[in-house]
Amino acid sequence: MSVTTKISAIQDELTVYAENTVTSGSEEKTFSLNISAFSTGAFQCKIEGKGLGKIQYIASGIVEAKDNIPFTLSAFKVNSTPYEEITSFYLQKFHDDYDTLKIILTMIDEVIPSYLFVADTSNERLQKRLKSDLSFVMEINEASDPVGQPYYYPGALACDDTYLYVVNSGWSYLVEKRLKSDLSFLIGTSGTGDNTFNEPVGIACDDTYLYITEKLNHRLQKRLKSDLSFVAKIGSLGSGDDQFYGPYQLSCDDTYLYIADNVNNRIQKRLKSDLSFVAKIGSSGTGDDQFKYPKGIIHDDTYLYITEFSGYRIQKRLKSDLSFVAKIGSYGSGDDQFIWPVGIACDDTYLYVIEEGNHRLQKRLKSDLSFVAKIGSRGSGDDQFYYPRGVACLFD
Repeated sequence: MSVTTKISAIQDELTVYAENTVTSGSEEKTFSLNISAFSTGAFQCKIEGKGLGKIQYIASGIVEAKDNIPFTLSAFKVNSTPYEEITSFYLQKFHDDYDTLKIILTMIDEVIPSYLFVADTSNERLQKRLKSDLSFVMEINEASDPVGQPYYYPGALACDDTYLYVVNSGWSYLVEKRLKSDLSFLIGTSGTGDNTFNEPVGIACDDTYLYITEKLNHRLQKRLKSDLSFVAKIGSLGSGDDQFYGPYQLSCDDTYLYIADNVNNRIQKRLKSDLSFVAKIGSSGTGDDQFKYPKGIIHDDTYLYITEFSGYRIQKRLKSDLSFVAKIGSYGSGDDQFIWPVGIACDDTYLYVIEEGNHRLQKRLKSDLSFVAKIGSRGSGDDQFYYPRGVACLFD
């Protein structure tokens, strides 16, 4: 998650302008703040700090002081949530009477565009769209891609801060790594020997690894994100604990993988470290602990959200024990209806659901699964889709 905050204040003819970027996603988070102040004693300074929990930030030093007037700059913040906000700066001018000037800063949040990535499968293209209103930003397809891959049918997607990972059911690279910024192709692999893919349909990633489901090999692969090289695999056709039947999409948190075991009509929970089995739930049907071909799955800190391709609904379940929480949906094209929902993604507030049969993208509240917005119809225009299958966004 990246948040940019602009801070400004004017007091006693001293103007301070600061911009900081907060980046989370690792245990040790870093904080940097660039400050420019212009007054009789103008200076420029950079503050840095790092850590978790209750933090006190101290200026790292003076970069420039005009007219040989020395300044020290300190920023203090004590809060249980690191980097939530910086509320004040202390500017101290050293001279005979040691005056201290305290500036109370006004926080002005600047919205950073946040994007969705959509696999518009039968149009043979990838789309980039704004999360806020689902509007079109750009696309890349076989004709516009400099790599010029033939038979390009993107399916499931996963992304991190920089890269987009794509499974492609066409005849070229079956797993791709692309830049999120412009969707440009970086590297791809079709696997080699025993590690070849047979219709990969699901992909998830953490800081180091990719996890890929193969529909026709009925297995799960673990690969390095850096170069897409093979690490491990597990699975065969069946309904045992280490078996799958047409596994589809998957999601991962810090410890576990959650897999939509499609034709077995169940959800599997497995350890990321060695891919070993932990738990499962589900059978064929329409009850609370049943599924009709689950295909899409995503998680947040507490819940799983699952799309049922032939059940025409979304389920919300607890990650901890896979137990049922809520559901919504029926067959149709209304706001609370679905036709072949497949891909699903989420952020702090919303779910984003791809419907293959309705050729559209839905935005819904995570809290109660209620409808917010939708876009799409069958076609190849900017706001159209043709049997789309995948959607991805960062959890921010």
